[in-house]
Amino acid sequence: MSTPCPFCFGTGHAPEVVVNLTHNLLCYAGKIIHLAPREAELLHLIITHKDLTKSKLEHKLFGEAYYNMTHSTKNISVLVWRIRHKLNPLGLTLKNLRPLGANQAVYALVAQESK
Repeated sequence: MSTPCPFCFGTGHAPEVVVNLTHNLLCYAGKIIHLAPREAELLHLIITHKDLTKSKLEHKLFGEAYYNMTHSTKNISVLVWRIRHKLNPLGLTLKNLRPLGANQAVYALVAQESK
């Protein structure tokens, strides 16, 4: 039996995903996953802004000057890959809802499909 998450217990979010940006944690169904600061920030953006493309996510995470310099969303792809591996044991994943091009992808946090 797992112990309740100290960061989301009692908030009414027990079965939902809670991203704690102060401690860089993801709480889900009483389980805690440790995230890197950028991973936590990206996951929070994905959960709270349902329509952000990869290029908009990159802009919000790294700033306009960085995005204008690189015009690359590779950092988002790497962060998504790392987050997916951490979410896998919980039965969650980040799904690409709009695979129309490298910069136009839109992600959502979803339960993994049964195989």
